[in-house]
Amino acid sequence: MPPSGDRWRARIDVPVVVVLTLLVLAVAWYYRAVLVTSDPWHYAQAALNVGGHEWIPSGLTRWGIILPLVPVAAVFGQTLPTFYAFAFLATTIVVPVVYVLARWVGSTAVAALTVVTFVAMPLTFINLSRGYPDLMAIALNGLTLILVLHARDSDRVWPLLVAGLIAGWAFEVRETTVFTWPVFAVLIWGLSRRWVGYAAVVVGLVPWAVLDLGLSWLYLNDPLAKWHVLTGSDLNDSTSPLDGSYLGQQRWWYLTRLPIAMAQEPWGWVLLVVSGLGIAGGLILRGRVGLYVVWALFPVVLLVLQAGVLDPQHPSVRVDVPRYWLAFLPGLTIAAVALCAAAASRIRLPSWVGAAVLAAVVVVPGVRFATTEPTFHPNSGNLPYEVVDNLPVGQQVFTDGRTLRILPVYRGDLAVDFRDFTRKGARPESGQYVLIFSDTDETCEFCKLDYDLWKADGNSLPLADYRLVWEASDGKARLYQVR
Repeated sequence: MPPSGDRWRARIDVPVVVVLTLLVLAVAWYYRAVLVTSDPWHYAQAALNVGGHEWIPSGLTRWGIILPLVPVAAVFGQTLPTFYAFAFLATTIVVPVVYVLARWVGSTAVAALTVVTFVAMPLTFINLSRGYPDLMAIALNGLTLILVLHARDSDRVWPLLVAGLIAGWAFEVRETTVFTWPVFAVLIWGLSRRWVGYAAVVVGLVPWAVLDLGLSWLYLNDPLAKWHVLTGSDLNDSTSPLDGSYLGQQRWWYLTRLPIAMAQEPWGWVLLVVSGLGIAGGLILRGRVGLYVVWALFPVVLLVLQAGVLDPQHPSVRVDVPRYWLAFLPGLTIAAVALCAAAASRIRLPSWVGAAVLAAVVVVPGVRFATTEPTFHPNSGNLPYEVVDNLPVGQQVFTDGRTLRILPVYRGDLAVDFRDFTRKGARPESGQYVLIFSDTDETCEFCKLDYDLWKADGNSLPLADYRLVWEASDGKARLYQVR
C-alpha cells in the first residue's frame, strides 16, 4: 500500500510492478546462468527422488525448497524447467517485494528505480537464475515484513496469520531468516490486540513445523534433523579443500573479513557504496527507512558472529561467500536510494533524479557483468547446448564429475553413456570418448574446480595422445577419442 492517499498512484503501482517483474524475468532468462552443480542441483534431485536422494542433512531438511519443486519435477522430470523453477519463482516474488517496500518510502518512479538498482547489482543478478536458497529467503522475509507492517498500520490481525505462513516457509528455505523475527515481534507490539497478533503468527508457523518434523522423521529417521544440523554445524568438519584457509584465524580477522571480502570482488565496490549509503540513509532519514536498515543489519550481525567472531576455533559458516550477503541487500538498497532521492529534493530537483543517479552508477557495472561473465547465456553459457549437440550418440563419454551432473539435463533424450573419471576413477579405453568441459574459464565454475583439483592430486589424461574429434566454437569444450 502506498503512503499517499492519491488513488491514481495506487492504481498505477499494479501495472508498474507487473511490467517490472516481467522485464526482470525476461532479462534473467536471457542471461540465465549455467546450471549450478552444487546445492541447487541437489535440491532438484531431492524433488525428483523424494526421500531417496543422499546429501548433507542441512540441504535435505530445506523442505521450503524441495516441496515446491516436487510438482514441477513430476511434470518435467530431469529437464531444465525443474532445475530453473525455484530460481525464477524467487525472482518473481522478490521484485514486487522490493517495489512495495520502496513504494512505502518513495514515489512510483523512485520505487521502480530501486528495483532496477537492486536487480542490476552483480550479486543479485547472478542469483536471479541460480537456484540457491538466499534470494528466495530474502523475498519471503521481505514479504513477511510487508504483511507485519500492513497489520500494524491497519491494526488488523489476519495479515499476521499469513505472515506466519510466509515466515515459516522462509525458515524452511534458509534457517537464518529466523534471526529477523525480533524485528517483526517489535512491530506487532504496536497492535492494539498484540497478543492475538502473536497467536496468529504462531498458528501460521504450525503447519510448517508439523511438515518439518513429519518429513524429517519419514525420510531422515530423525524428526529433529534440522535442529541437530543447526546446532552441530562446524567448518572444522568440512571436507571441502576451500574451507581450509578460512580456519585457524584470530577473532579480529573474522571481524574484519566481511568488508575485505566484499572489496576483493571485482564488483564489490558497488556493494560497499550501496551499503554505505544505505546505513547513512537509515541514520539520517530514520522512520521506516531506518527500520529497513535495522531489518537488514540483523542478518549481518548474525553472519559475522557465526563466521568466527563468536567462536574463532569453530566457525559454523563462512562470511566471505558472496551469496550470503544477499540477506542485507534489499533493506540497504531501499535506504540508499531513499537517501539519494531525499538529497535531490533538498537541492530542489525531482526525487527520482537522485534515485536515477544511483541506479546509473549500479547499472553500468551490472551491464558489464552480464555481458562478459562466461557463466551467462548467451555468453559462453550457451556452451552446454553446443556440447550436447555434438556428442556421439550411443557411445561412452568420460568427463569430470560435475559436468556429468549437468549435461544429462541439457541433453534431453540423447543416448549418451556418461562416465566420471575424476571421482569414480574410471579410465577410458581405446575407441571411447573424453569430454573436457569449461577448463579454460568458469562457464561452470564447479566443473573447472573439479577438474583442477583432480589434476592437483597428480592425476592427468594423455590428451596429447588422444584424437581431437570436436572443439567448441570458443575453444572452451573439447571432445577426444582414445586412440
